[in-house]
Amino acid sequence: MPFFVRTANTGRAGGVGSAEPLETAMPYVNVQITAGATRTQKQRLVEDITRSLVDTLGKKPEQTHIVIQEIAEADWGFAGMLTDDYRRRERDGVAT
Repeated sequence: MPFFVRTANTGRAGGVGSAEPLETAMPYVNVQITAGATRTQKQRLVEDITRSLVDTLGKKPEQTHIVIQEIAEADWGFAGMLTDDYRRRERDGVAT
């Protein structure tokens, strides 16, 4: 499952263009994955990302925002083709 993670510090304190230190900023994480993850898998992602931000950067869990966006395989491209075509070729044993 291809994925992309984008993070940003937002909020009143420490956001982009703010004079506040980034340590006080509210983290925002955007996770983009191809569609098909279960609710349990998404919950685990949220827990793991939150734990990592707490452990690594000292962020507060209650100020951490995580958005998971599921993208249809027909709307995600890599290796010069759409993901659904890529996976179809893999299933059919066609070299890319």
